[in-house]
Amino acid sequence: MKIFLISVVVSLTLIFGTSCEKDNTDILYPEEGIYGENILQDDSVEIKHSEPNSLWYYYSVRAELPEGTSLKVVMTHTGNPNASWSYLSSTRIGWSIEGMHETYPRSQQFVAYGPVACDLRIEFLNTGSAEITIYENKAETPTRTKSIAW
Repeated sequence: MKIFLISVVVSLTLIFGTSCEKDNTDILYPEEGIYGENILQDDSVEIKHSEPNSLWYYYSVRAELPEGTSLKVVMTHTGNPNASWSYLSSTRIGWSIEGMHETYPRSQQFVAYGPVACDLRIEFLNTGSAEITIYENKAETPTRTKSIAW
């Protein structure tokens, strides 16, 4: 009888213990990255634009992807066609980046596959706005959409 009870307890622990473990496939968007405030975080970000021969403001495009996950981020201009963003390719960690689509509204795509902690230094030029569309794990519909202005 004792062995039977121990077997039942062990079995239940294995069944419920495994099913209650946290799903480790969440992609994280921390508030800060290597280069500053993260534009992908859930909260709003007050973005300042850089001006030639003046102040330069840098931000991060950071995401932390566990094993077996993927991420596609599409940034699309929604405002001033003369506004833009720029990044230094040597700061690119983990991102595969398409060139800017030059027809208006201009857009650019950033893609990553886990496990990786992606980051990129980005700056915004002139006064403008964009929509950031986030697709997680090869989803056809956006997981989240975010508007930014600078």
